[in-house]
Amino acid sequence: MNRQPQPDEKDQELWQEELAQIKPAKRSGHLSKPLPAIKVRPHIAYEKINNLQPAILTTEKMADIDKNTAQKFKQGKLPIEGRLDLHGYTEKAAWEEVSHFIKKAYLQHKRCLLIITGKGNRIYENDDILAAHGILKEQLPRWLNHPELRPLILASCPAQPKDGGSGAFYILLRRQRA
Repeated sequence: MNRQPQPDEKDQELWQEELAQIKPAKRSGHLSKPLPAIKVRPHIAYEKINNLQPAILTTEKMADIDKNTAQKFKQGKLPIEGRLDLHGYTEKAAWEEVSHFIKKAYLQHKRCLLIITGKGNRIYENDDILAAHGILKEQLPRWLNHPELRPLILASCPAQPKDGGSGAFYILLRRQRA
């Protein structure tokens, strides 16, 4: 077993002298204002989201988005800055991934995201033979309406066929204003 050699007393003293000389960096003018804080809890209990109403936040209902951006967004012409593929996830694990993914993307100032849920393969008794339902596909709109995520999201809509069609969603995040 290879072990790293431990520093001797002389090395320890030199290290302490170096640490004592470190001074905090001065803030430049453009960073003097801190970014507005958002309340982001690291973990949202999954059990609390089951009673939320599903809502696809369509661009037609959004007053905060200009017509040109809305059109580009729906047509899949905005650059996708983050992708999350939920294939193979359980419902609970997918919820945790989605909430973490959206919060992280927002904090990284990303704007347009793609979440791939898959089209699903569950068929209900009274359905047409070609109809299929996916749990994650049905739950994602409900998750986007969660009080922790809703303030971060400007709009969402089903993706274009090139990006996954009805088995994927575009998410447009709000910009952080200083």
